[in-house]
Amino acid sequence: FPSHDTELAIIKYVNTEDYAERNKIYREEIHYALYKLTQNLIHTFKFYYTEETIKNMWLFGEKTGMAFQIRDDLFDFGSNDVGKPLGIDIKEKKMTLPLIYTLSESDKSTRRHILNVVRNESNRPEKVQEVIQIVRQSGGIEYATQAMYQYRQQAFDILENYAPSDAKQALKNVS
Repeated sequence: FPSHDTELAIIKYVNTEDYAERNKIYREEIHYALYKLTQNLIHTFKFYYTEETIKNMWLFGEKTGMAFQIRDDLFDFGSNDVGKPLGIDIKEKKMTLPLIYTLSESDKSTRRHILNVVRNESNRPEKVQEVIQIVRQSGGIEYATQAMYQYRQQAFDILENYAPSDAKQALKNVS
């Protein structure tokens, strides 16, 4: 699994020009966090459930975790007050899915501008706002929203393998 040092991952991400590699770094960091979160749960439950159920619950957790992470990414660019300051991920030099998409779809000049703001000017609110506007205009919000709903649906599809129950409904409710 990748390094759990988020700052190093961000530096690695920012210094990588290739979109596919950036996307890989982003996903690996999320997978690592999900791995650590669910590792103990799987160990605890392995005596009570079949291997197939454990695998499915792992996949459900992975898909749900990705959807939740993308939802958190979207809050950074939103207009509603959700308790997360607008642009905080940019200020903290975090690469979010809407930003990754925008970088992949932008021309070289715009990409350089965005990366410069993230690397060197993320403490300037007007510069952060510029990046937020670029992301909104590039389709990054729509792309990430679509990805979030795809992960959510994949999680729901996994649950369809199981009979109706309170536990199944509870899992659907948190997703």
